Amino acid sequence: MSSWIVNEQSIKNIVALCSMVAKDEVKNVYNLNLDVNQDKQKFALKIFDLNLSSYAYRYNFNKKPLKKEMNYKFENFPEYVDNIQTYKNLNCLLYQCSEGNFDKTKMFKFLSVCIDSAFSYHIISGLSKYGLAKWE
Repeated sequence: MSSWIVNEQSIKNIVALCSMVAKDEVKNVYNLNLDVNQDKQKFALKIFDLNLSSYAYRYNFNKKPLKKEMNYKFENFPEYVDNIQTYKNLNCLLYQCSEGNFDKTKMFKFLSVCIDSAFSYHIISGLSKYGLAKWE
């Protein structure tokens, strides 16, 4: 398995999607002590740090110099994201962070359990075929 750091736009898309689908009561279950709608930049930095930590673990190096070199700003978050692309961005991020114990972190669990299922529902329920399906 290889690993890499997802690009800045992918993280921005994930943050935008989190602000659309994450309900406050669900965030409290994961004790993130962070409101994505109030501080998107801080939330993005936590996601970036999760990805960077996992990458550093995989290749056994210090993440601080790379974090400085990458210089992600996390400004100007999109108001609209392509649902399918963002869902793929999320799954790519989760895959990149699946080595070591990173899948046991609060952020990983929040993204993989809460956001993944909420966004899956968000995508599927928006399809016309879903609206035509019988409730039986």
